[in-house]
Amino acid sequence: MPSKIIIAVAPCDQQYLNIVVQAQYNPKEVSFNKAASWADKEGKAQDFPMVQFTSGQAITLTLELLFDTYEKGGDVRNQITNLMKFVHVIDKTKVPRPPMVQLFWGSDQPLFNGQPFTGIVTSIDTRYTMFRDDGKACRATAKVSLKQAKQVVEGDCGEGESPEAAQDESINNAIKDPVAASNNEYSYPPGPAPATDDGTGSDNPVLLAAEKNNVDLTAGNRR
Repeated sequence: MPSKIIIAVAPCDQQYLNIVVQAQYNPKEVSFNKAASWADKEGKAQDFPMVQFTSGQAITLTLELLFDTYEKGGDVRNQITNLMKFVHVIDKTKVPRPPMVQLFWGSDQPLFNGQPFTGIVTSIDTRYTMFRDDGKACRATAKVSLKQAKQVVEGDCGEGESPEAAQDESINNAIKDPVAASNNEYSYPPGPAPATDDGTGSDNPVLLAAEKNNVDLTAGNRR
């Protein structure tokens, strides 16, 4: 079973907001950008200045996700609403900022050197491309831009916290109660899924639990 891209609230912010969005179809491409900052150092009698390295810049990542509820029914705006929470303030009094997030793709995170991509969502550009006769949207694309970040300035994300810190309990709960997990199509543990040897070929513990209990959590293949 192929792994799907997942964007989840980072462990440091899950006490305030716990949203996980799983792509129905993996993107055709993912765009990365990484830059380094250098400062010019002027000198006398030189045709061009010397340079001094100042700092590395955050990786920026852009991808387009497709959401489709045409076959299963329902309003695709429900999924877009969850996605948009990544760019809305969590709580005006407790946490007056959007959440930090993590992006996962596969158990070994091949795109991210074995680690989930951790940072913030800087923009979401959404287009509704199909509607039912009653006006409900049933297909949408969302262009999501993220920026790499270790933690926010006010220190809400504690030093040393890792995605694995909040993962074990989520996995255990999903395996114990897959029916509850199936009621929320975005349920997924906030960290890389452990390798399995049960022969199913899945690296997603939520899907493994669902398969064992005949619960369908799949969302189809790329069209």
